[in-house]
Amino acid sequence: MRYGILFKKAHYRARLLSRTVLCLDNGKAYKVDILVANHMLAEAWKAVKADTIAHCFRHAGFVAAQEPEADDLNVSDLYGIDGGEDLMCDLRSGGVDVPATMTFKDFARADDTIVLCVEPTDEEIV
Repeated sequence: MRYGILFKKAHYRARLLSRTVLCLDNGKAYKVDILVANHMLAEAWKAVKADTIAHCFRHAGFVAAQEPEADDLNVSDLYGIDGGEDLMCDLRSGGVDVPATMTFKDFARADDTIVLCVEPTDEEIV
């Protein structure tokens, strides 16, 4: 199910960047409130393709299949997002301090290594 979360995060972050660029173009500061964040999350989940969800279930072992690791997939295939790199360039040209070496994939996966909760072992579950 991890890949489904990665896809959703990428869609959410692309929306966040798009809105930020739009505000930059209009000379406004962009602030995200809870309502807007919830709407963007809902839109991001809707943007995740059925094939992606099926892939997640296969990868979790519900169906025996050999799937490539996320890093082996094309970035646009992985996230299903076109223009991610354009958004990064738009931010840079809008005056946002984004490192020149940071790609959209780096941005979308910035928190992948953060442990959000303890993953119990089989023995702890049983």
